[in-house]
Amino acid sequence: SSRRKLRSAASESAVYKSMITGAYRNAQPVSISNGDISVMAYIDANIARGDLNAPQLMYSVYNKSNNTWSEPLAVDNNETIDQAPYLYTDGRDIYLTYSDAARELTETDTLDDYARLRSVAVAKFNAETGKFDSPQIVAAADNSDKSTPKISVINGTPTLMWRTNSNGDYFGTSGTNSLMISRCTGGVWSKAEEFAAESTAVTDFEIGEIG
Repeated sequence: SSRRKLRSAASESAVYKSMITGAYRNAQPVSISNGDISVMAYIDANIARGDLNAPQLMYSVYNKSNNTWSEPLAVDNNETIDQAPYLYTDGRDIYLTYSDAARELTETDTLDDYARLRSVAVAKFNAETGKFDSPQIVAAADNSDKSTPKISVINGTPTLMWRTNSNGDYFGTSGTNSLMISRCTGGVWSKAEEFAAESTAVTDFEIGEIG
């Protein structure tokens, strides 16, 4: 079919280039472009921080002038585990959100201990510096679990959403599982509000405008 021929032609003409070698096994790579700036983010293993705290969020920016990616930079400067990077653009601004642990993990910590340490962080890309600004903690760690944050711009307002479990249950099998939401106005993120609640585990969700 013509569709199959087009797919075959695209495959034959595509050029694949390694961006990272020796990548961390749980790299969780994400990338995005606003049409002018292209950014990739991923989890690397910083072994200097020890096995438990090794996962570190890094990012690289594409340079169109010489067809190269910049040397990766860390998103934050703490020593705690990063997870679940998520990139979004509204066609102009670029945002990065992720889970950031409140302290370093120890050998005695359980998965639920880690869940209760997770906070929601977000950073905005600064086109003038070519880097992400320092991340803001939108929802600090407490006794609940906060995971897989996602961001969108809805009606012109940057909006964050994430999953939470009231018991700090990593797998969400007890307590109340909720979707929480926060909106940014004038550079200030609002106090988190409950958007929806379930007794069963919330495995995934999407955020954005329809139409």
